[in-house]
Amino acid sequence: MRLLRIPDKIIGAPDPTKTNSYFLLAYLARRPLSFQELEAEGLEPHKVFDVILAMTDDINHNADISQTLELKIASLKEHKSQLPDPAQVEKRIRDRAQNMAKEAPFRYAEGFRKLTLRR
Repeated sequence: MRLLRIPDKIIGAPDPTKTNSYFLLAYLARRPLSFQELEAEGLEPHKVFDVILAMTDDINHNADISQTLELKIASLKEHKSQLPDPAQVEKRIRDRAQNMAKEAPFRYAEGFRKLTLRR
């Protein structure tokens, strides 16, 4: 059995980077021998066929965030200690989302790397 080690030191934003690692672990979990302790508890493997990775330079999938952009901005504004200029952050997020959706049929988008795995 191979183990996937999630690094303690992460380059980039830690939350999305760790999340990406956990998504890849979910893919490994589809193999019967990956997590035998879960099978012993009666939990069957879940087959993961698509993985969406955030915070990547290799974007190939845009998600429509038009209906959730305001909530995203409001959530980010709650990180007051991390935002010296909340108005500038709002403009940057809005502009980035609009730019990402330039060639899409919706107004705002967020980019991801989508991996389609063997079925």
